[in-house]
Amino acid sequence: PTPTLEPVISKERLNLLVGNNLSTPGNLKANETIHYTFTAEQGQRLNASLQEEGLLMTILGSTGQAIDDRATRVRTWEGVFPAQGEYTIELSLVRGVPESKYNLDLLLTNPVPVPTPTITPTPTPTLTPT
Repeated sequence: PTPTLEPVISKERLNLLVGNNLSTPGNLKANETIHYTFTAEQGQRLNASLQEEGLLMTILGSTGQAIDDRATRVRTWEGVFPAQGEYTIELSLVRGVPESKYNLDLLLTNPVPVPTPTITPTPTPTLTPT
């Protein structure tokens, strides 16, 4: 029988800067999971993608739960952070894949302010008696 390898979880802190693309290369084996942690503000948007097959990511909130229903075991994720805090991108291999190189591409952006319409009062016409 082949010995089962103990799971290995690596943690790495990312310094995500607003507006800067961050590309993080790496190599993952079947028994490994990597957690990339970073801080985000409420309303900030993240675009995250993995180009490689056989590798999936989950975006976790500070509670350790997936941030939304589209954030579990995906190759791409785009979404808005609901609150300021610590977030984690968890990378793991698809079952049956022994090893994979990867490149995790990330872009953090601030929310686009929505202009508030200004209401200009329309003058009410005054009736002049004839």
